[in-house]
Amino acid sequence: MPDGSTIHPYHLVGTLAQDAPWVRCYQVIQEKIDHILVKVVPLPGRRPTPDELARVRSEMQKPVGSGVTITLELAAELPPAENGKFRPYYSLVAGHAEGLISPGSVRSDG
Repeated sequence: MPDGSTIHPYHLVGTLAQDAPWVRCYQVIQEKIDHILVKVVPLPGRRPTPDELARVRSEMQKPVGSGVTITLELAAELPPAENGKFRPYYSLVAGHAEGLISPGSVRSDG
């Protein structure tokens, strides 16, 4: 985080896993020290309402505070990394490559 602290990705995505039944899978990408992009694939035929998106974004914002921007992006699919494996969390911040890389599970509908 901008203040030098770290946060486990689970603290960000808990609401996706527990309170967003429309989520098929997600990916968290720390693009900058103060910006996190969350790509979300909704279940087929179940697009979230603007209120659902706002609630999820608000809940994800709480653990990081106002110094970090959280952007939610709906996606049709999330392709695997170059090695063929899906990475649910990763950081593009130089020197902080381990910041959001953690083993984790992707919620799916089956």
